[in-house]
Amino acid sequence: MRRAAEAVAYLVTEKDLRASQTAWLFMELESAYAWVEDGAPEQPASVEDEDEIMQRKKFQLALEMISTRFAVANSLAYRIINDAMPPDPELCEEMECPEGCDGKHDFSDIDCGPDAILESLVEFGIDVEEGEYRTLSHPVEDGEAP
Repeated sequence: MRRAAEAVAYLVTEKDLRASQTAWLFMELESAYAWVEDGAPEQPASVEDEDEIMQRKKFQLALEMISTRFAVANSLAYRIINDAMPPDPELCEEMECPEGCDGKHDFSDIDCGPDAILESLVEFGIDVEEGEYRTLSHPVEDGEAP
């Protein structure tokens, strides 16, 4: 199972998969993981050394699943953003694109800065204040002050 998780993480970070392929691999992996977790037999109390080994293996699998979930989420998020972005020929000069570029650019690293998430949450009606949040009475409309 851990090797399957590693393989999915590799595929979504290193290969050019369609979003639907990434999503299906993720769903299949999650399903298999649920079966492994639900179907794992209880260890007899007298088997302490094996129990420690099993616990370590379960922990390693859980860590690999966390890493794979991150890779899948990251891959799908960038794919959705890139697919939704219209061509922007003005970026070609800044990105030093080859002649004849259509202005469609795929990004793999977007740095929004620390305030972008807070501003976006306000647009959805959530104001975050020092670790707590409160829902605004109504979402902020474009151009409206929070």
